[in-house]
Amino acid sequence: MRAIGQDNEDLNRRLDELSRALKSEEDELAETRTELQNAEAAVKDAEARATLAESRAADAEERLRMFKEQVQRDADAAVEDNTDQATEGSVDDKDQAVEEKEQVEEGEKVSGQVIDDEESAAETEQKLDPDTQKEVDQAEEDAQIISVSIIIILAIAGTSCGVGTVASVAYMYRKNQKLLA
Repeated sequence: MRAIGQDNEDLNRRLDELSRALKSEEDELAETRTELQNAEAAVKDAEARATLAESRAADAEERLRMFKEQVQRDADAAVEDNTDQATEGSVDDKDQAVEEKEQVEEGEKVSGQVIDDEESAAETEQKLDPDTQKEVDQAEEDAQIISVSIIIILAIAGTSCGVGTVASVAYMYRKNQKLLA
């Protein structure tokens, strides 16, 4: 009888241990589900921000293209004025004006100035109107936010996946920081 009582106590203890372990696993599973839902929400938010950033970047590119076209039209108009003035002068002056126009089209010098087809980013930023520059800056900021959001999402996922994933997240973070620098 005593042996049966002892066996029952052992079985009850074992059952309690298994119940606690099961409860612990269920709690961990619930926590992981919550983290996953939060990560999914963060991904959706990041996607929305990416879409907005793409839209802003496209708008900024369109404004930049229009600005460059306006600069080109202004340069063409200046050359046309030079050509018209040269027409009033001698034939040699007219030939010189035509040559200058061809040089403008090729991106070469005009009246001692050099017109480059490809301007540096700093020069372009200086020439952008304030609204366009604001949109370009906002698009860059959104891109950085998206990048950091993705890293955070991966870090959250990495806490459930182990050391290998955390190492990958750390590598991606370092790579991202180099790109942003």
